[in-house]
Amino acid sequence: SNMLDAHLLNGQLYYSREEFELARHHLRIARQIASTKIQGLDELLQRVDKEFEVTRNYQTYEMEGFLVRYEGGARPDLFYQVLPILRDARDRATRVLERSVHRPLTVILYAGEGFRRAADVPDWAAGFYDGKIRLREAELSAPTDYLTRIIRHEVAHAVMEELAPRRVPAWIHEGVAKYMEIDRWDALQDAAYLLQAIQARRTFKLTDLEKPFANLPPGSDVRLAYAQSAAAIRYLGIHHGDRALSDLVALLAAGRSGEKAIDSVTFYDMPTFQSRVQDWVVWEYARK
Repeated sequence: SNMLDAHLLNGQLYYSREEFELARHHLRIARQIASTKIQGLDELLQRVDKEFEVTRNYQTYEMEGFLVRYEGGARPDLFYQVLPILRDARDRATRVLERSVHRPLTVILYAGEGFRRAADVPDWAAGFYDGKIRLREAELSAPTDYLTRIIRHEVAHAVMEELAPRRVPAWIHEGVAKYMEIDRWDALQDAAYLLQAIQARRTFKLTDLEKPFANLPPGSDVRLAYAQSAAAIRYLGIHHGDRALSDLVALLAAGRSGEKAIDSVTFYDMPTFQSRVQDWVVWEYARK
């Protein structure tokens, strides 16, 4: 069960029916013979079952370090439509973070309600990463700039996960993904909304945004969490350079906490770092 758990959490793809059935079989055996409850086993089995039911008839294309899956046997155009964007997004993320990825990135394009049924995806998500990059097929008809931002965001998560698996605070994960979405000198997304929150003194502490935003308490301002994360990483990139981002991820991969990694890169403790970020947002956007 540990081996299967590691494979699934790291995004390995059991894309034949036989392999998926084998995974389910061994997970069920593990649950039956375990003398004590194995933490997370039932949840893992549920994930396997849900994904199998939704994607058992999906087709798979593999090329240039990507495994792309989609519904229907005669739609290779979907693969060739997203491949250049995926490739560009991966190259962009690995260039900024100064690291390469060594395993294929798995991408699943869901038709209809498959996106919602296959994984626990928040209603507000256009894409999702949980070891695999999950996208709604409907998004492929969106304007190219919008689609590119979505794919860049999710690919950045995938690259970060390989470089520093399960060691990156959510605000850094999301902030880096937002940083990768657009060009360096574009305006900060949602700057006006963030500025209002800063002026009203209703922002999060970054240390309270360590866990995935999908797990924030009901009623939490998810939009603000993303805006703050994006501003923090944008500030880091602008004022300390892209090298600061690669150094930050390297420190996290080596086991440093988010607070210690920020301190090592900026020489600020977390309250000071957050204060500097907010001062920058006010200075940059209150005048406009």
